[in-house]
Amino acid sequence: MEEICHELIIQGFVPVIAHPERNAEVAADPSKLERLIELGSLGQVTAQSLAGVFGNKLQKLSLELCRRSAVHVLASDAHDSVHRPFGLSAAYVVLEKELGPEMRDYMRENAQQIVANGEVNRGNHVQIRRNRHKLFGIFSRKG
Repeated sequence: MEEICHELIIQGFVPVIAHPERNAEVAADPSKLERLIELGSLGQVTAQSLAGVFGNKLQKLSLELCRRSAVHVLASDAHDSVHRPFGLSAAYVVLEKELGPEMRDYMRENAQQIVANGEVNRGNHVQIRRNRHKLFGIFSRKG
C-alpha cells in the first residue's frame, strides 16, 4: 500500500484512505495508517463508525485515529437514504463531545476544502480534548 500511495503522490494525486477503521491491519497497528499519512495520504473515517452505529470497537478505533491526527475528513458511506443513511450529524456530535469543538470544525472545514479543491489542513495544530474515559476511497489531483 505504501508503494501505491507513493507512486500516486509522485504523479500529483492525493490518496484518500477510506474507512481505515474497518481495516484489520490498521486495527491491529494504527501506525500503518500513520505511515500512509506521513507519505502524504489523507485519512477518512466513516461517520457511522464514529457515531457508534457499527459498534463500540469501531467507534473507539475511529476516535483513536482522530487523536493520532490520522483522520482528516468524515465520509457518509451512504448508499441510499433508507438502508445506509448519511449520519454525519451524529458523528459531528460525537467528535465535539469526545474530542472538542476544534476537531469537529477541523473535519467540517476539510470537507469543504476537498469539495472546493482547496488545501486540506493536516491537523498537527488541532487542539484535541482528551476524554477522561479515555467520500469513498477517491483520489483527487493536487492544485
